[in-house]
Amino acid sequence: MLKNFTLTHTKIITLFSLLITLSSYSCDKLNDLDVPVLVFPPKFDSNTPEQDYVFQLIQLILKKSNKKYGHCEARLLDHKLPLKRLELYLEQDREIHVAALTVSYARDNNLLPVSIPISKGLMGYRLLMIREGDKNKFSNVNSLADLGKLMAGQGIGWADVSILEHNDLPVITTGSIKTLIDMLAHGRFDYFPRGALQIITEMRAYKGKPVELEPSILLSYPSMTALYVNSNNTKLAQRLEYGLKQS
Repeated sequence: MLKNFTLTHTKIITLFSLLITLSSYSCDKLNDLDVPVLVFPPKFDSNTPEQDYVFQLIQLILKKSNKKYGHCEARLLDHKLPLKRLELYLEQDREIHVAALTVSYARDNNLLPVSIPISKGLMGYRLLMIREGDKNKFSNVNSLADLGKLMAGQGIGWADVSILEHNDLPVITTGSIKTLIDMLAHGRFDYFPRGALQIITEMRAYKGKPVELEPSILLSYPSMTALYVNSNNTKLAQRLEYGLKQS
């Protein structure tokens, strides 16, 4: 039987309404390209970013909004960005036009969110990736207090960190998913909470690592993923929202 532990947070996560700005665009024509493009950053740890769910969703959004907003092609940035730099570049309107991020007040203040979540709240349902052979360690976990005796792993700057800490769940942080999985495999912490939309793909991607899915525990808390654009780019936000509604 699956044990569902609901976590709380000090702030309710909301998406702010679109801001009014002076200048914006729904798709950008770069100097060396004949067609307008929307540049999206590849996932930092993805080996096949063109197959990732969000990039394929953006391609569908642009296709569904072509008639109203004009032709536009989704392109992957030719290099990967750590999370903090990705947010900084989006704030500065550099290199990328849109990114998929966990919704937070800070991001809503610094960037412009598309007001339709793209994961239907499934990111708030967290399954646990654990070290292979460690299932017995979790067999007597029947409360958050029990789980608090174990150590979680998360990425630096991830919104999940503050939620786990608010619920008295100790967390160790580092820079990337690959590093986290390596640390988990080497016993640096006990479990790695991952979204229901992520964990199966990641388990396949890292199938050579000694990690497995914990079968009996589910963490749930308010967590949404949204597309974010530069705070001045209302036209692109409107196009993405329209395309999502048509998809």
